[in-house]
Amino acid sequence: MSAGACNVMCFEGSPWDVGYAQGLAVKDTLRGNNEEYIGGMARAGLLDTAQMRREAMPWFATVAPRYREELDGIARGAGIPPSKMIEWLYGSCYAVTGGDVMGAPGTISGGCTSVIASIAGRTWIAHNNDWHDFGSHRWTSAIVRHVEGRIPNLVFGLQGDVTAVVGVNRERLWLNMNGFFANDEHRPHTPVIPYPLVIREALETCRSIGDVEDLLRECDRDAGTAIYAVDGKTGEVAVIECGFGTYIRRDPVKSKTVVSCSRDLSIREVQDDEAVLPDALIFGSNTRERIARLRELLAAPMTDPPGDLIRVVADPGVEASDTLYSNVACPETGELWFGSGGLPAASAGTWCRVGWPWN
Repeated sequence: MSAGACNVMCFEGSPWDVGYAQGLAVKDTLRGNNEEYIGGMARAGLLDTAQMRREAMPWFATVAPRYREELDGIARGAGIPPSKMIEWLYGSCYAVTGGDVMGAPGTISGGCTSVIASIAGRTWIAHNNDWHDFGSHRWTSAIVRHVEGRIPNLVFGLQGDVTAVVGVNRERLWLNMNGFFANDEHRPHTPVIPYPLVIREALETCRSIGDVEDLLRECDRDAGTAIYAVDGKTGEVAVIECGFGTYIRRDPVKSKTVVSCSRDLSIREVQDDEAVLPDALIFGSNTRERIARLRELLAAPMTDPPGDLIRVVADPGVEASDTLYSNVACPETGELWFGSGGLPAASAGTWCRVGWPWN
């Protein structure tokens, strides 16, 4: 694996202070990056900018105040009008890879891949984040936040962003999400968390997978997500398949394989598969072809993590051409690896070791 320096940004304080500090840190590049991203999506037919401008502000009014404060701080620190940051957040999260431009919530069609595997007595997780690029693979970072009154956490994502797809908190709770098809309904009189903020909210408020379930019971979502969870304190693992108002938690047992697929509901299974690994295994992606390739790769003996798992997520049959960044981690030991800077990231990016940020 290649090695290199990793861009890690650390912020602490109130939501506004955390945002302002991040805005200051990226003020020289954030405006150009946002314009490049939004412009690229519009030219590719993935984003109707007029629709985005109509819908972004009313949507943002539904976001929890602490995230609104943080985004305002980022805008002020970077010297960008808050409305432009809100449009970028909305457009970047709700553009689609198929179907109608700015497709209805619940139609997120990303093709991320995740693997949870027990190797040599420790639980490891690997993840490819596949989404629209337009230059954004060049401005990914590891971001450590300690917002007052909340659990400190480390997420991987885009500079200047308030959302998260993957991260870990000081309690050694690791969470990442894949897209997942939702066909249920919202519950009446139930608050809704925008799907791009589910992982951050969970990392900042949850100490266990059970706490994550409590959050999902308290709040609905505006899109389907499959949450891959590892509690490094206890070794507990699960995949939680979330609809708008319902969820299914699925736990592995010894010598069983749990498979989750974001586009084909027939691939939701727990199989006897003694040949895969001697212990529990959970994996998921968005197509049958990727699922089949993952089965082949994971059937081989694994003795050298993170290298073995990096080879799995970098395999041409698994990695998408638009993998923006990749991660391999063992939350129990605090080993964190980040693949970024190239496209696709797992095979063309630089992998670096990220230090555990807490004592």
